[in-house]
Amino acid sequence: MKNKRIKYIDRTVLITGMHIGLCVNEKQFKNELNRLKIKDNIDYCKVVDGATTHFFQIKKEDKNIAIVCMNVSKKSSLIESHALIVHELYHIWKYVLKDLDERNPGEEMECYGLQNLFLSLADAYDKMTKKATK
Repeated sequence: MKNKRIKYIDRTVLITGMHIGLCVNEKQFKNELNRLKIKDNIDYCKVVDGATTHFFQIKKEDKNIAIVCMNVSKKSSLIESHALIVHELYHIWKYVLKDLDERNPGEEMECYGLQNLFLSLADAYDKMTKKATK
């Protein structure tokens, strides 16, 4: 037998119908609203060095969408940006639980769910802003 190690599978605890997007500038956000055919005049993120999550329900396609909008200056550190991501993903997590009518999620379910959301959003942010660390 060649490989003596076990293979671990993805640790995702919860898969939902929530589509989660990340924008790092207003142009990306406006382009996505156009693509989704959302005609409302929605502010991107008014706060410098802040973030906002917008939630949309696309009834025609039966989709729940969360778009995280980051408005971070170049002087912000990676850790400050990641702290904003944690803040926003908690809003997404609460939305998902409410959508699933999950009133008492287990502690491990929440921990792994939040961890998975953070890894996905932080990785996307780091790649989009070239702030990735090795």
